[in-house]
Amino acid sequence: MLALFVVLRSLGRVSESLSVSADGLARHLSLLFVPAGVGVMLHFNLLAKEWLPIVAALLGSTMLTIAAAGWTFSTLMKWRQHGGVGVPSIER
Repeated sequence: MLALFVVLRSLGRVSESLSVSADGLARHLSLLFVPAGVGVMLHFNLLAKEWLPIVAALLGSTMLTIAAAGWTFSTLMKWRQHGGVGVPSIER
């Protein structure tokens, strides 16, 4: 994904074939949620019994992800303000 992002960012455009493929996948994205929904229904009793550790893990991982993203953004902004070389520009 990172390599794809870098290539597309450097080109400044998306090819027609990639655009068609991405649109097709996005149109059927809801199908990817069917297995998760079936898993929840299949193991509902287990989820009901173990809800506290599940909620704790979800909240903990969400807070860690937000903290890591904030730290990364802050570090990159400081690096860019101090003349970081090779930092891609966001503005167009």
